[in-house]
Amino acid sequence: MAGEEGWVLATAMMLLAVMLSLGLATFAWVDGQQRQSLTERQKDSAFNLAEAAMNMTVYSLSANWPGPGFATNPWPTCTQSSTDARCPGASTLAGVFPGPDATNATWQVNVYDDGINGQGQSSASWYSDTITPTQPSLDVNSNRKVWIRSQATVNGNTRVLVEQVQLLQLQADLPHDVVIAGSLHTTTNGNKVLIDTQGSALQPAGLEVRCNKTTDPTCLQYRSGQISPDTSADQYTGGSAMSAATITSLKEEAQANGTFYATCPANLPSSFSIVWIDSGNCSYISNSIYNSSSSPGLTIINNGTISLGGTVTYYGVIYALNAQNATSTTDFVVQTTGNAQIFGGILVDGGGSVEIGSSHVNLTFDDNAFSSIKAFGNVIPIQNTFRQIPH
Repeated sequence: MAGEEGWVLATAMMLLAVMLSLGLATFAWVDGQQRQSLTERQKDSAFNLAEAAMNMTVYSLSANWPGPGFATNPWPTCTQSSTDARCPGASTLAGVFPGPDATNATWQVNVYDDGINGQGQSSASWYSDTITPTQPSLDVNSNRKVWIRSQATVNGNTRVLVEQVQLLQLQADLPHDVVIAGSLHTTTNGNKVLIDTQGSALQPAGLEVRCNKTTDPTCLQYRSGQISPDTSADQYTGGSAMSAATITSLKEEAQANGTFYATCPANLPSSFSIVWIDSGNCSYISNSIYNSSSSPGLTIINNGTISLGGTVTYYGVIYALNAQNATSTTDFVVQTTGNAQIFGGILVDGGGSVEIGSSHVNLTFDDNAFSSIKAFGNVIPIQNTFRQIPH
């Protein structure tokens, strides 16, 4: 009978081939799973990077709201190579996005208005990657809402996120007094009312000066009957009318609205709530009406003086920061002359003086003018606008 030893070798070779095939198939499956896991991880990394860039942009918008005042300097297209201070810092973003997928990752963030484009198409409530990017890169319609589009790519895997955000406004914390100043003078000798401390309010407002009328007879210089009801008081110790943070926020709002002026404008804007004049001795003598009783404003002069004369009517609060540090009772930082009228109040920091003089009531307290002063707050996402769009 012939030997059968060769069959053992053949059988072993067949089993080895089957086992090798199974091993290769298992290896291929495991390799495929690893590749799929890698792809999913890179997709997640792209999502996380886009979200981090978006969140940093929200934070930046809180300090640099792109209102219509920045028409010549709109929000930039931000990428990892951008140097604009408004953009997320590449090194900072890398710090919150460590790991192997950070190498060669790219990102881009854009800000767009939510208004209507030239074709009459609106992106106010729904982002369209066709319509929205045609909008200006600033809040040109001044409704304090913009879209953020954030895109990130990690090893060829791209994620695009969009979200609409809005800028909150906070009530400014300030004393509701008809006048706060270093001192106050009137220029008319009669006993007619020049300052109405009550107006339409339920209670009269305070009229307070920082000087001491016991030691300085020019501290509160007015005739009986010119302040009614007479709520005047000296030795005010309340400090500046507003906090430094509030003042900074109001300045930023004026810059965003295009109502920031390096020096005195020819005329005050007639319908903007916040006006900032950085320096100058401003005089407005005309028959102009600024703002309205239902929509009062705030005019801030940083370094300098402001005088209203003629038949000017101003609805709102005049606030002088007195950066020039006027201290004398004759250093008139805010003046009214002629038939000018202010419906609101006058605030002067430091020792600067207020001078009131006309043939009738020059200053009438209006509490609504103080309640209407709002400063920029935080930027927050608008609910149900965050989504990932196909790419």
